[in-house]
Amino acid sequence: MQKSEYESLHSKYQGLLRNYEGVAQFAANDKAEFNKLRNGRESAEKEAQELKKQVVILESQTNEMRPQIESMALQINEWKNKNDAKVREIEKLKEELKRKEKGFEDKLNIANCNPH
Repeated sequence: MQKSEYESLHSKYQGLLRNYEGVAQFAANDKAEFNKLRNGRESAEKEAQELKKQVVILESQTNEMRPQIESMALQINEWKNKNDAKVREIEKLKEELKRKEKGFEDKLNIANCNPH
């Protein structure tokens, strides 16, 4: 083999070696990225499963509490209606008291103006 052929082959070998090293580095980076993505996916899937379990638990608790909530809402409405009725009754009594006070004031004024 001649020196020029050797140098040519050696140059090609060096180029192929650089290409191989570049591809190997790229593959290593790609594999690392793949592993990172796979681990991220697995972690996200695990978290999603946990969240689904929590949703089921919370939905169950909500369903169990729904009758109590509805009962309490009815009771609150009943109390509100009773309270509103009492407020109306108090307002009527205030008006009646004002009328009676006015009547007593009128009688007092008449009594004070007309001594016997």
